[in-house]
Amino acid sequence: MNGSCCTGGYHSAVGQQTYAHFTYITYPGIFAEDVSALSHEVGEWLGDPLVDGYNSTPCGGYLEIGDPLTGSDYPYVLHNFTYHLQTSYS
Repeated sequence: MNGSCCTGGYHSAVGQQTYAHFTYITYPGIFAEDVSALSHEVGEWLGDPLVDGYNSTPCGGYLEIGDPLTGSDYPYVLHNFTYHLQTSYS
């Protein structure tokens, strides 16, 4: 963690070992609602798992996916519960 994050979660690495931390909030309409932060961090981790800026995207390690300010919520209903995933586009 570099001290400039984290609302809802973050991903990082220690050497070649990667990890992520995220919140799970059950109140409707709040940032990082249910799996929103998890889906966000998994998407960023896939783009730059070692957090070193050496991925294949034009933005390098600064690729920010599915931010809630862009309206990128994807509701997914499973067993009568609506999960709120972040999409990989904005």
